[in-house]
Amino acid sequence: MQAVAQARIPVWLGFGAGYGLGLHTTDGTLQCLNDPACPQYTSGNGGGMMFGASLDWRISQKFGILIRSNYFLNSVLMTTTDSRALTKDETGAIVPLVRSHKLDATLPMLHSDLLLNFRFGDFRVFGGGSLGLMMSPTWNSSSEILAPSNVTFGNNRRDTSFFSEQDIAGAASTQLALTAGIGYDIQLSKKIILAPEVSGSLPLSSIITTSDWKQTILAFGVSLRFGMGVVKPEERTKEERIDTITVKNPTIVGNHFSIGKTTVNIETRETEDLKIIAETSRRTDTSIIGAEPPPPPKPPIAKLALYGVATSGEKSALENITVRGKFVTEGFPMLPFVFLTGIPPSSRRGIIR
Repeated sequence: MQAVAQARIPVWLGFGAGYGLGLHTTDGTLQCLNDPACPQYTSGNGGGMMFGASLDWRISQKFGILIRSNYFLNSVLMTTTDSRALTKDETGAIVPLVRSHKLDATLPMLHSDLLLNFRFGDFRVFGGGSLGLMMSPTWNSSSEILAPSNVTFGNNRRDTSFFSEQDIAGAASTQLALTAGIGYDIQLSKKIILAPEVSGSLPLSSIITTSDWKQTILAFGVSLRFGMGVVKPEERTKEERIDTITVKNPTIVGNHFSIGKTTVNIETRETEDLKIIAETSRRTDTSIIGAEPPPPPKPPIAKLALYGVATSGEKSALENITVRGKFVTEGFPMLPFVFLTGIPPSSRRGIIR
């Protein structure tokens, strides 16, 4: 009996929320109205709440795919200080006009991730690609005079709006990024987990086409995930059953044994946490008891009686026998020929062989 896997739930569907922190950088060419008179912005911070769903598909005990989709209520505030303009102070001296500028942008986004998910116990490490779809991004810009103290804008205020909220010209509709993160599963019940996650996204594309304006996102989220389906561990058992029946058959002599045919039956049954595969092989042998074999014949007994016969014809029993042997040596020629040597061939004609 051997368990080949641990129990797992293959699909987890989750719903959750979180917060995304946006870190914005530019190449120094970003202007609010793409107007040379407008200040240039280089960096800023922002973020917003995230609401969405997730699908955690656990292909195996260690490996799976994580799909996340969130609606990101994203915004950013960029600030810069400008002292290029000149004005007169209270004494009439010409001094720089120091102003602080603010660019406030709203960048709502439908953000989706396709991630490979690796599990180490209750911890998960994931990474992959992200796609963001911009949903009607807008921005507005304002300014405030910092110095000198006697100068105001035309509305007699030291602060004013460059422009009210309007669509961002040249905004890219899609945002590509690489995402990686770590998560932890807190088991609330057999099919419910609480999954906090921390992830970061590095941008591959710019928010607008007229400037290199990129957003790095650091996201903190938690989702409640519900398990769907169960892949139970398999446990295999193997059993061999052999029965023997005895049959008496007096028509044959002796005992005989016949091996029967083996049949295999496989049954599968499931408990709440286990799938059991039982393999049972059955065989029925036959023992045949025949008649007792006949007793073996008795070995023959040899008896010898020796008699001697006298010249008168009378027989008498002999108690002793004397045996004499004689060895004779006799020679025979191997070849019945006579060989003559030294006689010329002409003289051999009368010789009979």
